[in-house]
Amino acid sequence: MREKYFRFTIQSGSAKVFNCHKITQAVDSAALTAGEKPKHLFASLGLNKAVIIKVVDPGQSREKAPAGHLKRAIKTKVHFSYDDEDITKGGAAIQFDHPGREQALAEFAGLNRTQAPEAFLRDMDILEAMAHLPSLDPFLLKDRLSSASSEVDPSYFAISPKEWERIARRIREKLRPMVMMAASGKGDVEGKVQVLLDKLWESTSLDEFSPFFKAMNLPVEKTAEIMQAWKGVTFYEIEYGDLKPKIQEFAHWLKDGSAPIDTVHRTDRAEIDRLHEAVRRKTKRNLAEIAQTLFEYQDGYDELFVRRKGAQKFGGFLGGASRHFNNLGAALNEVSHAILVWNEMSSRHRNRQMKGANLIEMFEVLDDIFGAHDA
Repeated sequence: MREKYFRFTIQSGSAKVFNCHKITQAVDSAALTAGEKPKHLFASLGLNKAVIIKVVDPGQSREKAPAGHLKRAIKTKVHFSYDDEDITKGGAAIQFDHPGREQALAEFAGLNRTQAPEAFLRDMDILEAMAHLPSLDPFLLKDRLSSASSEVDPSYFAISPKEWERIARRIREKLRPMVMMAASGKGDVEGKVQVLLDKLWESTSLDEFSPFFKAMNLPVEKTAEIMQAWKGVTFYEIEYGDLKPKIQEFAHWLKDGSAPIDTVHRTDRAEIDRLHEAVRRKTKRNLAEIAQTLFEYQDGYDELFVRRKGAQKFGGFLGGASRHFNNLGAALNEVSHAILVWNEMSSRHRNRQMKGANLIEMFEVLDDIFGAHDA
């Protein structure tokens, strides 16, 4: 990420970013007004003022493998600002998988294994859960941090009960045919379905699904991991459907509304054209990757549960569920982040028509979001 455009990343509202600093400020203010103790997410004060950012390794080319076959390297960075009043002015960042992370977290966040072992383990568990997610969507965060969610202010999981229920209901509907298959031949099938759905939702006590996984030649010991990934893929399927109108609006603008409205020097015009083509190509690549993955998912699902022709396709998809979850998250996160930034920057101009200098700045930001060095 180029530091010049750091502010566009943390202010975008994208699932690429979990702005714990901003949420903590609001939680502290509300608690002060109510005369209560704030319920922070982290035990460490320093982490509550941090910004967690997902970064796709820009050096990892995706042109050398077919779409979806390469698991994209998604890194998790913990950013500590130098200025509490304006966190866009830069700071220090720790990559969570770096060997020296404990020393760095002790220095910048006050997180110390020796001095406060319980707080250390709790905060590291939360960071570990975040690191295993390809994006930091509120639904995924609340789902993965469910054990801690009851102890902290709900503002840290910025999703309304109504939205949570909408997504959870659709995921359960998708899971139901498999649960029915696992519960078949047993008394009170409907009652058993509800019990298994609850277990599957919480990824606990999944022994009942062993025959299902064995039948598809999937490793039974990875049942929980695979099912968590399947839930994640289904979540991204829902998110993609919700985002489609904005995608179409953005694509239409790229095609017909992105020419400069002023006269620009030929050198600047060439730069606009180059950046425009790069953003167009990368957007198209991501959308193609998303569409292909979701097609394979639905085709395998229908082959087994609708057409009843066998489990080979769906078993193959589930076998790579962790990779699909990772790649879908990366691709969709880049597209949604780009659309958020485009909407913010272009809406300042009448009919989203912009001068050449403004276009260059915006296309540079968008190109950076997709990985400026990712050809």
